[in-house]
Amino acid sequence: SAEHRWRREGEVGETERGRESERERTKKRKPYFFPPEKK
Repeated sequence: SAEHRWRREGEVGETERGRESERERTKKRKPYFFPPEKK
């Protein structure tokens, strides 16, 4: 689960970097901040 993954990364000490990577991957994969307008 995601919670387990975050806990593991936290133990390693890469929680911040891991979270940043996740956000960057999501941003590159899909521009969620630019939703298509439906008219």
